[in-house]
Amino acid sequence: MAEIEEITLEEWERLRKELLEVRQVAQILNYSVSHIYRLIDEGRILAVRRGGRWFIPRQSVEEYLRRYVERSV
Repeated sequence: MAEIEEITLEEWERLRKELLEVRQVAQILNYSVSHIYRLIDEGRILAVRRGGRWFIPRQSVEEYLRRYVERSV
């Protein structure tokens, strides 16, 4: 998986409102959960690991969609 920096508890509390779980992103993008993990592993979607779970910032999903849409147009 892509290397991610550790964040402080304060940063986590601030960011938590902007984070999505892997299954939520899979539903939004209509991808399988395993495909989302692959995108994280490849560094195509940025994610934060906390307590053994991956969380994805909404902004990362939006950036992925912009790149995907730009390529398909």
